[in-house]
Amino acid sequence: MEAPDQPESVASTDESPTEVAPDAVEEPETFELTLMHTNDTHTVMDNIAGRASLIENIRESSSNHLLLSAGDVTSWDIARKAQDSLANAIFMNHLGYQGAVLGNHEFDIGKGVVDHKPLSIYVKNAGFPVLGANVDFTDKPVDGRINKGYVKTVSGEQIGIFGITHYSESVTVPGDVTFSDYTESAREAVAHFEAQGIDKIIALSPEVLSLGIISYEDFISHIVEADELETYEAFNEE
Repeated sequence: MEAPDQPESVASTDESPTEVAPDAVEEPETFELTLMHTNDTHTVMDNIAGRASLIENIRESSSNHLLLSAGDVTSWDIARKAQDSLANAIFMNHLGYQGAVLGNHEFDIGKGVVDHKPLSIYVKNAGFPVLGANVDFTDKPVDGRINKGYVKTVSGEQIGIFGITHYSESVTVPGDVTFSDYTESAREAVAHFEAQGIDKIIALSPEVLSLGIISYEDFISHIVEADELETYEAFNEE
């Protein structure tokens, strides 16, 4: 009698199926930027060596950095305004500033930038962008060297930088110059950068917290303010 057919061997199902790990979600790389800024220096040069040393030390310890001015670089002394303006441009060039907004004291003499020789000297000799998004000169200002803002690329990251100039009749007489609405000028500058896909935006301005720009904290990455000696950070990471 023939033996019955032996059943085919069946693979054991006791072992748990091999688990496939889900694709790892890559965290977006963090971009770290060291922002150095000064304001209300008013041609105080006796600490220039210490400032230069501090700036150099920070640059050596940080791979990504910017050096900016929130304005009021010239002194209150009208008699030495032209000399001060040239000195500031030379020293700021030497220190490697990468942008500066016009402060209200840059307009102390008046007559507008075309007839305002000290301010013209400062702007013409500055080796960095001089900013004033809300400043409107009747004539072409200093060969067009005053800008509303500009884009600075740091380690492949585009950073939009613009300036808002605060004006007060009690301290400045700008002559044939008009100042547009602070907040509206900031809105236009931010929209300009965002249209280019730039989401890292720095505003330079004296007394910015009191000008209404703070309402744009969702759009402005960093506000550098003079006079109040404060900064406001609100990086809009999506």
